[in-house]
Amino acid sequence: FEKNKVRNRIEKAFYNISLQYQKILHLHYEEHIPVKELAIIFNLSFKATESLLFRARRSFRLAYERA
Repeated sequence: FEKNKVRNRIEKAFYNISLQYQKILHLHYEEHIPVKELAIIFNLSFKATESLLFRARRSFRLAYERA
């Protein structure tokens, strides 16, 4: 029961962040794509990609706390 509650909260938080944030988090954490390759996919510099990933994690964390 508790596991399902946490899973639901994670899903709710994930779908409440922007699509770009969803995409970068999914690619990095589920598909295990390194930042260097994400930079190519998103057509960004390495540093800009790191910043995007940071903002995506922060956005997810805030959405999770509100969920």
